[in-house]
Amino acid sequence: MQIGVPVHETWRRMAVAAGMPRRRILCATDLTPRSDRAMQRAALLAQQMNAEAHFVHALNDRLAGRVLRSKVIRANLRLAAHSQRLMQHAPESVTAEVQLGNPIDIVIATAREYKPDLIVIARPKRRSLDTMLGTAAERIIRGTGCSVLLVGNAAERPYQRMVLATDLSSKSAHVTRTVVGMGMLKNARTWVVHAFGLPYHDIATGDGLDIDGISAEVMWHSTVRRNVLQSLDDAGIDVTRVHIATELSRPLTAIRRVVDQAQPELLVIGVSRWLALKRILVGSVTHRVFRDVNCDVLAIAPPPAERKWLYAA
Repeated sequence: MQIGVPVHETWRRMAVAAGMPRRRILCATDLTPRSDRAMQRAALLAQQMNAEAHFVHALNDRLAGRVLRSKVIRANLRLAAHSQRLMQHAPESVTAEVQLGNPIDIVIATAREYKPDLIVIARPKRRSLDTMLGTAAERIIRGTGCSVLLVGNAAERPYQRMVLATDLSSKSAHVTRTVVGMGMLKNARTWVVHAFGLPYHDIATGDGLDIDGISAEVMWHSTVRRNVLQSLDDAGIDVTRVHIATELSRPLTAIRRVVDQAQPELLVIGVSRWLALKRILVGSVTHRVFRDVNCDVLAIAPPPAERKWLYAA
């Protein structure tokens, strides 16, 4: 069941005809103060990205008829008013709807129909079953193949301090290009963290591995740093605003250390196509980051060629 403001198509067709396709942001809200931050961030990003924003609210469909109708009317009025207020810079670019059902199911179904470039949700409370079922963000990523921004902090300005995790793989290159395309790195000071552990740890710290008096570890750090800078430059990032952190450690350890040092407003990570399997068998970095890191987290979904492994269309 769908109740709310219909999606406007006229201006979208005009923009596409003019060669200016609009990006799409989907924001889920439960209309609590916690979700208000997600709505505010979605509106800010819509302005940054010149995107349309669609806000959705899910209501329990097991309520009695008269009570349900009353709740739907109130929720619809509240959601429409709040979303219009947040999107004053482009009122024609905002839509809102109230749907009946499980919130995560509603977000997944809406995303499959709306096809957003980004889904924005509030940081949910921790649950004991998250390790087996996955966090709400993980389940949405698996169900939609979309990138997800998890918002927990105030959204009064564009992100100014960010940490970007990279491993120099093609997946990380996709993550970097995606974030650049969103315009998030344009005015932000960025810390790029790259961790290399086993087997590189043993190679880089091995006894007797010196070349012209320079240890293998120093050479390895220098090589990785050069490669990271090259990859960022290739993606169109202003490297003068970038700090590079290379560490001989496990990825999660390196990420936590840089986050503690930089105190960023946003952490950007890539999502593996083996998201659910890794969480259950060996522990997913994405899962631990979603649960443990205090700043906002942007999880970039795999490239389209890999998404068929991530979720069922």
